[in-house]
Amino acid sequence: MTVTERFEALSGRQQSLSDLVHEQMLSLITDGTWPARSRLPSEVELVARFGVSRPIVRQALARLRDGGFVASRQGSGSFVQALEPAKADVHFPAINSVADLERCLHFREGVEGEAAAAAATYHTEPRVAQLREAAARVSAGELGLGSSELDFAFHLAVAEASENPFYVNTLSSLKEQVLFGMNLARSFSKQNGPAALAIAEQHAAIVEAIVARDPERARESMRKHLGWARQRLLTGIGNGQ
Repeated sequence: MTVTERFEALSGRQQSLSDLVHEQMLSLITDGTWPARSRLPSEVELVARFGVSRPIVRQALARLRDGGFVASRQGSGSFVQALEPAKADVHFPAINSVADLERCLHFREGVEGEAAAAAATYHTEPRVAQLREAAARVSAGELGLGSSELDFAFHLAVAEASENPFYVNTLSSLKEQVLFGMNLARSFSKQNGPAALAIAEQHAAIVEAIVARDPERARESMRKHLGWARQRLLTGIGNGQ
């Protein structure tokens, strides 16, 4: 089945042709069909393979370049980059005060808001499935210290759905600080109380906006969620006490 046929079959899911081509090309890279350092087929060959126009192929290639999966060499074509696990090599300061915690949350609003907006624009179906699963795990968990890892995994899944390794690297590097704030907030909360319901509803709103490919709503939903978390932590509002 060509990508055009797949697009017609999936028209109700609001995926564009470039999304489908990008998804298939990314799969060929990650499963090793196109191994690291190998040269990708020419644009003409890709057009024939996926049954789409050259502009669609170019859009998909541009997204792969933006994500760090391929690199173009003038006169030689596009080559697969070696895939390496994201490294948490950005060093953020430790949280030593309430003021540090508030600064961290403000920083996250900016970074994660933009990551959510990018996810709404660039996500693939596998990323959406990963995001839904992460949100479901948070909802199924108790509002205790152990659920902070699940909550962090949801936020990381949003960053990964952006297909931008800079967002993923930044959030991974912030994991210690993020978990500190989450654990502190949960230590003040009753298990399975109003806060757990609020978190589930806010995560659902973020996922819905991303799936709808609505960057503005995704950005606002994430910023609203983190702003609520900041107020909950610093003032006790929403802790269900």
